Amino acid sequence: MTSKKYDITQAMLKKHALSIHVGAIVQVKHFNHRDMTVDVQPLSQHLMGREYQSPPPIQRLPCTGVRCGKFVLRPWYEPGDVGAILYMDHDIDKVVASGREAKPNTERNHSASDAVFVGGIVPWNNNIASFNNVPEGLALGTADGKQWLVIHEGGIESQADLWKHKGPVKIDGDVRITGNLTVEKDVTVTEHVRVNRGNITVNTGNITVKAGEVTAKTTPLSSHIHSVVCPACGAPTTGGPIP
Repeated sequence: MTSKKYDITQAMLKKHALSIHVGAIVQVKHFNHRDMTVDVQPLSQHLMGREYQSPPPIQRLPCTGVRCGKFVLRPWYEPGDVGAILYMDHDIDKVVASGREAKPNTERNHSASDAVFVGGIVPWNNNIASFNNVPEGLALGTADGKQWLVIHEGGIESQADLWKHKGPVKIDGDVRITGNLTVEKDVTVTEHVRVNRGNITVNTGNITVKAGEVTAKTTPLSSHIHSVVCPACGAPTTGGPIP
């Protein structure tokens, strides 16, 4: 009798444990970046009766992210991404809506309605080897390794097909550009401009020096003279620049 009671108790405990949701691996079906929610499909089938069946999808789960005062780190999930959800102990509707302490709307516990998407994971068969080629450090980039930004002890490195920025940029230090530089508006330089190698070409417009001097090699433009032959008499003559 004692053994039978023990077996019955264990069966009841097992059944009770199966009814408690703790966490699950899911696949993202839809991501709404405006309210930071996801619709997901649990990937682990449940034993229902004597057969394993797919559990129903779960909709509008809050996404965890990083919010520190005025700073936000926003993830960007896509359909097919795999991640984990965590089932909360109590009804979280009021708390998620207000961000404040509140009594739960219902007495439900560990319900799928109170799950939270806690972030993406990389399945072992989802190869992101291309991203492993970026420099070591804290990295942010695309899975194909074409666009990335890495912070490490030696500095910050990045690679992108196009880097766009809106607003002023202030740089306190040197800037070295290996490729071409195209400026579509005015350039103001408060100190020196040096060209070590190459040409300066002005396709349209003028070169104006309001104060100072233009020097070619060692000859100032304002005081240099020209030596020409007089077409009337054939005698050599010289002259300075015409103001």
